[in-house]
Amino acid sequence: MFPVIPNAQMSTAIYFSIALIALILCVGSFFYLRKNEFYIFQMAVEKRASQERGVYALRDYISTFKQFWRPLLNVWSVFFVTLFLFPSVLLNVKLYPLSRNTKEAYDLFIPQNLFAIVFIFLNFNFFSVVGSKSADFFQFPKSPKYLWIPCVVRFLFIPFFFSCAYIPSDWRGAWPILIKNEWAFFVLVSLMSYSHGYYSSIAMMYAPRGADASKARIVGKMSAFFLVFGIASGIACSFIAEYPVHIGSKTV
Repeated sequence: MFPVIPNAQMSTAIYFSIALIALILCVGSFFYLRKNEFYIFQMAVEKRASQERGVYALRDYISTFKQFWRPLLNVWSVFFVTLFLFPSVLLNVKLYPLSRNTKEAYDLFIPQNLFAIVFIFLNFNFFSVVGSKSADFFQFPKSPKYLWIPCVVRFLFIPFFFSCAYIPSDWRGAWPILIKNEWAFFVLVSLMSYSHGYYSSIAMMYAPRGADASKARIVGKMSAFFLVFGIASGIACSFIAEYPVHIGSKTV
């Protein structure tokens, strides 16, 4: 009923082949973009503006950060929380009780080999896109100065997922399994994904608000940096995510 890739090597080859094709399309679109009339016009405008204002110095970036550090940290926090959890922590959440994870006892209507694909990857990508598009139609909160509240609240997803049947390397530490239903886990992934798509868009939209023309470009550059920094730090910290649950660990 469902196509199954025969081995891990073939799966890896297909996965990176798709990425390579996407990269080739991006490179091709870049060369096409350089011939686009709108692109040429905007680059000419930017070139004239750059000549008028001169080159940005380090003090310009420092003064801009002092003024806009809150919206920049909002951008960082959204991506940090998401990449801390997705995919490493989420992939280690098992069905409860753990005996259901065996081939004989597995009882979901979704084939076992597609559980992670549906519950985690498809779920995350779908709701992330929906959240991102939702930001085009409505923005909450309305004022950028309150955006830090939902960004901080998103950190609660970390203990929530730790409270699921999070079993790295088949061991469990001091955390009790409080969220035992797999559909509650599915909803948590959906909420985390939607909030990621939505607030990542809102944070990038709100970051340069209130900046004058001379600083708006700097804020845009720094927002991109904090986006990448959030991704990098989230992935880096995900490698130590399993250590807290190994405190006082015992076999489940």
